[in-house]
Amino acid sequence: MSFAGIRWPLQIYVATVLKSGNRKTTVINEMASPFRQAEARLIEQLTPERKRLLSMRKTEELIIEKLRKQAASKSEPTALIEEIARREADLLEIPAIPRYWTQDITPERLGVLMAENSGRMAVLSDEGGIFEILAGRYSGNAAPNLDLFLQGHSGSPVRVDRRSREAVLINSPSLTLVLTPQPDVLRSLSEHKAFRGRGLLARFLFALPPSPVGSRKHETIPIAAYTRDAYDCCITALLGLPAASESIPFTLRFSRGAHAMWKDFQRSVEVQMAEDRPLHEIQDWGSKLPGAVARLAGGIHCSLHAGNSIPGEIDDEIAEVSIGLGGKLISNALSAFRIMQKPEKIEHAEKLLGWIVRNGQPEFHLRDMFRSHQSRFGEMAAMMPAVGLLQDHAYIRPKDRERKLGRPPDVFEVNPELLDGDRT
Repeated sequence: MSFAGIRWPLQIYVATVLKSGNRKTTVINEMASPFRQAEARLIEQLTPERKRLLSMRKTEELIIEKLRKQAASKSEPTALIEEIARREADLLEIPAIPRYWTQDITPERLGVLMAENSGRMAVLSDEGGIFEILAGRYSGNAAPNLDLFLQGHSGSPVRVDRRSREAVLINSPSLTLVLTPQPDVLRSLSEHKAFRGRGLLARFLFALPPSPVGSRKHETIPIAAYTRDAYDCCITALLGLPAASESIPFTLRFSRGAHAMWKDFQRSVEVQMAEDRPLHEIQDWGSKLPGAVARLAGGIHCSLHAGNSIPGEIDDEIAEVSIGLGGKLISNALSAFRIMQKPEKIEHAEKLLGWIVRNGQPEFHLRDMFRSHQSRFGEMAAMMPAVGLLQDHAYIRPKDRERKLGRPPDVFEVNPELLDGDRT
């Protein structure tokens, strides 16, 4: 995407936050199916030639090694040294095994994989383990290694020079992330200030769909064949597009009407980032939202024309759809950042408060509350800090206030205003 001197690559980072049990793995496997099939086809095509080249290179390497031994025993090895250098310069390059996507991978290995595949790669994962890897799970000093993930989103050139390994050079990196972390993973990100401070979290588009667990009828309707086929054909066609290059760039632009709609959206987001407005506390995310909407528009445009000649102009209808998605993403982002900033004790207290409201009784036994939340707390003592928080905020109070100190009360009274709906 490009206009007014501003350019956006089309790759996006998406985090759909869902608890375990929502069949995330099944969905990710379905999404990755055309990627696997495309890789399999390429590997099948390249394998015979790759084997032939590997055999020829191995033979050349043995010849070079033999010449090297001869040179070591000669008093005048100049001719042999030149012959070795010539043969080494002419060694066949073995094409890498083609890859389109990966799951559990370190930043270092991801950089190599992208360099071997025209700078393009997708990370599709049904968990949030990639955040733990970025935080330094496999690093001795546990320092977050975010550079490639920042540059892979912006398309900035990657230059990694390490003494212990070959340099990684990618002029136009294009990295896509699709993750489905659990809320606990999202909450743990608050421990790593660099994720927010360096702008990684601001690059994500968050989705927090309601979980159907607990209300499912287990009468699943299979995905329609035409829907599956259309998705597979679209992804396959998009994977077939040539990688972007500096010499032959492919640029999309908004139509005049689409650009006007996008500018109106950009201005509305700017207003929402002002003091006391919804996006003020997440200005880092809000500042990137208009660009994210432009990326969405470009992605939808390419998807609609996949397999055909892609027009260079994005029309008003696609812009309108993308802006609508952008508006919905705001509430999801606010919820996601609240999870990241919310202490665990507050979340526990909110769960208990919801139980009290649903119970609808003016008093309750502590053991009944614990039994309903035993899987969350494990033992009564772990629940008491949240109970204390509800007491501190006057939602509940012990019925027997003369009870001996050191023992939790058996029965609590509920603030009548809570049950009357006058207090939230």
